[in-house]
Amino acid sequence: MAEYNKVCKVCGKEFIATNHRAAYCSELCRAVGRSEASHKLYMKKVYGEIKESLETAEVTACAMCGKKFKKSRNKKCCSSKCSWTAKQEQSQRKSKPSLSANGTLCWHCKWACGKDGHCPWASHLVPVEGWEAKKTYLKQQGEQYTDSYIVKDCPLFEEG
Repeated sequence: MAEYNKVCKVCGKEFIATNHRAAYCSELCRAVGRSEASHKLYMKKVYGEIKESLETAEVTACAMCGKKFKKSRNKKCCSSKCSWTAKQEQSQRKSKPSLSANGTLCWHCKWACGKDGHCPWASHLVPVEGWEAKKTYLKQQGEQYTDSYIVKDCPLFEEG
């Protein structure tokens, strides 16, 4: 049987192998070498896919700054900074107060007092055109009820 002088690919130690294709001096070095080779192969594959997708990606304008960039997946912004800024602006646009089951947006609106007549509901109990509201009834003294609304969205709403 032939013997071959080899150098281990992992630890660099010289060893005698009985197979000309041997690359590792021990089972431990073989396990380490295979995991490293496997990782390198995986990285080549992933990098190749990323590179290929970037080469075929469509060019679009950033939603925040307008800069042109190669779009990948559902990205709308060119950088993490623009993405963060867009999320902050979106959260500010959506930041109307949360309502309890029977709460109304009016309780958080600066026009709720109705002193200046800006809100027709607050000043004259006239429903606001374009609002999203559910009609309800409020119990007054005794057995009397009055019409009311639970307002979920209103075009006149301003935090205050």
